[in-house]
Amino acid sequence: MADGADPRTGRAAVLEGFAFPIAAPKGSPIAYRAAGSRPVIITSAPGAMVVAPVSGTLRIARGRAAAAGVGFWVDAPGRDRVGLGPLASYEPGITAGVTVSAGQPLGRATGSTAVSWQRDGVAVGIQPMLAATRPSD
Repeated sequence: MADGADPRTGRAAVLEGFAFPIAAPKGSPIAYRAAGSRPVIITSAPGAMVVAPVSGTLRIARGRAAAAGVGFWVDAPGRDRVGLGPLASYEPGITAGVTVSAGQPLGRATGSTAVSWQRDGVAVGIQPMLAATRPSD
């Protein structure tokens, strides 16, 4: 659902406890634009801290998601998962199977970070969640 709608209901979907995935200092440039059901690319300063956008368990991305730039998923309890990647480096202990909390540092940005959302295995446009937490410059 390119517009951020829940695939079951068609209503606006929400990620409870969502944290903007780049923890850049105030005034640091952040830019992104809607990409439909494809991952949104967030541009930031290289080395900016990437944080878990939701609480959940880290899983390695495979197939089409990996080909689109998603390195790993944060599988949230319930129906959602948020993909991120690639990262320039990872924080100690960040590996597949680890449980993370929303806002927890995961690693450092390359300057171009893909972000994707799936609910029930169906792509959901994440741009409305990004815009609600930090507007693009």
